[in-house]
Amino acid sequence: RDVEIVKVHFPPLVKSEQFSIIDCPGFYDTRKTNYEITTSFSIDHSILNLRKIDAIAQVIPYNLLVSSRGIYFVKALKELSNRFPNCFSDPILSKKFFFLITKQDQAIGVRDLQERALQLLEEEKNSSSPDLDKCLLLKFFAKQCQEGRVFTILPTTPTQRIDILNKVLQDATPMDQKDD
Repeated sequence: RDVEIVKVHFPPLVKSEQFSIIDCPGFYDTRKTNYEITTSFSIDHSILNLRKIDAIAQVIPYNLLVSSRGIYFVKALKELSNRFPNCFSDPILSKKFFFLITKQDQAIGVRDLQERALQLLEEEKNSSSPDLDKCLLLKFFAKQCQEGRVFTILPTTPTQRIDILNKVLQDATPMDQKDD
């Protein structure tokens, strides 16, 4: 992939040397089997080589939420929970997860995304044999929407990615990392 250098403005009073930013290819970014293997390896390698993780931002194409009853959306969330098994049960860790929804044709509000997740949750609850893991994943995403950890990115706003990254950095900065 191409390397792109971008300028990130760290929040006031934050020591920038305390952050590690890894922009890995996304889960299910399958161009071919070799690419998928490389993607998984690069994500796992990056995670294992950090002392700690300040934030995790997962990019999810909008069509995963609306097609096939959200099956691929839930698979993407499941992959995230496989890599970070405590992401739903640990309240501190859950605050480090951010979602960036991309590739929508028109502006979609975060409230709309939350409603879609809740709709999929209701459908699952009302099914003949509800999948409790799927319900947990959908509840988690809906909660992240409510708590301001889900963003939509339109292709028409080139600086929006940087603005969102700055917001993630601001939200993910623990109080003990800020200068007095």
